[in-house]
Amino acid sequence: MEDHPELRHTMCLALEMRGYRAAPASRASRAFDLIERCKGAIDLMITDMMLPGISGLDVAALLERGHPNLPILYISGHSESLAMQSISHQSPQNVLFKPFTMGEMLRRVELLLGAVESG
Repeated sequence: MEDHPELRHTMCLALEMRGYRAAPASRASRAFDLIERCKGAIDLMITDMMLPGISGLDVAALLERGHPNLPILYISGHSESLAMQSISHQSPQNVLFKPFTMGEMLRRVELLLGAVESG
């Protein structure tokens, strides 16, 4: 989930070029609808920490209720936020700070998906 259309489009394009299927969402309600409709077919969620009306942490908390093993990659341009510092300290592989390259994002996605597949 990313609320900036250009970045959302670029991220989806990079994922699709790597062979992944991407289902973009600009707001939480759309992401929740996609996840419920695609029961079990979503392997990873990428969410910005700062979204209109809800934080990425709130989205993750709501998702964990029904999808406790869904890996989440948090992206943010605010490395100084307490939430990002906490996540970065506990699970550095789940955090990507803006600006980042699409190569960096893809490596992080592959790391998280590999951890799921091997774990």
